[in-house]
Parts: sequence; structure tokens; C-alpha cells
Amino acid sequence: MVALLNNKPSQIVTEIENAFSHIAQVFNPELSEEVKDENVKKAYNHLVRATLDCYKLMCVELKKLIDKIYNSKPDFKPYYEEYLNFINEFRKAREVELENVGVDHLASLENYKKVVEIGKNLFEKVTQLIKNKIEGICGI
Repeated sequence: MVALLNNKPSQIVTEIENAFSHIAQVFNPELSEEVKDENVKKAYNHLVRATLDCYKLMCVELKKLIDKIYNSKPDFKPYYEEYLNFINEFRKAREVELENVGVDHLASLENYKKVVEIGKNLFEKVTQLIKNKIEGICGI
């Protein structure tokens, strides 16, 4: 996430800090084992949320990058079907997430991972296409 955005999204940092706060309570000698166990579960949930948010943000940022290239009108046609696949898989991931709200936090994680892979591959192909065009124009 940091490599893609060149910063740390505040929501992700907050989730990680909250997880560490709960983990710290596990070492509090004044708390019962039951309360400590509950803090471990809460820490886990914060880390799950941070992971899911990272993947969702990566999907959004990849879409912005790809759309920016697409809207600049290079010869994007060879990859249009992949672009549509990227958009459709992104929608599907979101639908899975919404269907599982309050049921299974991780249900959509694999879907979002798939979208990130599709997006990264598409972005690499399109940027290579642009690079090849520039090299052709410049005679490099």
C-alpha cells in the first residue's frame, strides 16, 4: 500500500494502532484470561480490517491509474477486455463483501487480492504499451 500511494493511509495506521493497544492488554497482569482472550480477538479483527482496507484501497488506486491512462486515449484496445474483467471482478469483490457484512470479514479478501493482481498486470501491460509507443516515436 505504501509503495503504491507513497504514504500510509490514516485509517490503516489507526487499525494497526488499535490492534497493538489490544495486544498490550494481553500483558496486563490485572486482567483475567477471559478479558485477555477477548483483546486478542479484537486485535485480530483490527488487523483483518486493516488488511481488507489495504486491498480495497489498492484496487481503487489501480483503477484511478488505469482510468487516467485509458482516458488519455492511447491505443488501449488490445487490453479493453482485461480492463472490463478488472472492473467486473472489482464489482464482484464488493458484492461479496456487502453480502458478508457482520458474517465473515474475510469472505471478500481473496476476491480483492484477485482484483489487485488483475489490475497490476493490466497496468504493467498498458504502461509497457505506452513506453513502446514513446520509444517508437523517439526512435530509441
